[in-house]
Amino acid sequence: MEKMQENTTYKIKFPSAVRRLRLQWEKGDWKVIKETVIPRMTLPRSARLPQKNVSGFWYELIDKNGNLIYRCCRPNPFEASHEFFESDGSMTRKEKKVESFVLDILVPDQKSMAKLDFYSEIDENSERKRTSRKIYSLDIKSGNPKK
Repeated sequence: MEKMQENTTYKIKFPSAVRRLRLQWEKGDWKVIKETVIPRMTLPRSARLPQKNVSGFWYELIDKNGNLIYRCCRPNPFEASHEFFESDGSMTRKEKKVESFVLDILVPDQKSMAKLDFYSEIDENSERKRTSRKIYSLDIKSGNPKK
């Protein structure tokens, strides 16, 4: 398993330039729908993760040397379920396969940024794993965003 970076080595002073990306996932295919640079904005502090057995959904902004710039934890867009109530009042939950979603993310717009890595314990087939793993990596560079 690939070792995840725990701490960011970057000290980003906010407000600063931020990149907003709108991503679409549909049946295994990722696509950048829109990219915008916001000249000045403040983001939440980069998230920390426990050392072992991490599950959930997050993305990491990585620099050209493989160092962590920024990490953000989010609700898992692959997670969908329905609750069913029985006549005795008990409840059961059934997982539902996600066919598509649109995800808006914000990252610091840094000169050294190279890629975004996405992690999830639920894979593209809606199968839940014990711990999260890298599910997608997107090349990203600073400068003018794609339209």
